[in-house]
Amino acid sequence: VESAMSMVAGTARSMGLKVAGKRPF
Repeated sequence: VESAMSMVAGTARSMGLKVAGKRPF
C-alpha cells in the first residue's frame, strides 16, 4: 500500500497538484 501511495504522491507532485486529504510524501 505504501508503494502505491508513494507512486500517486509522486505523480501528483509531477503534475504540480495537491490532493486534499492526502499527505504529500
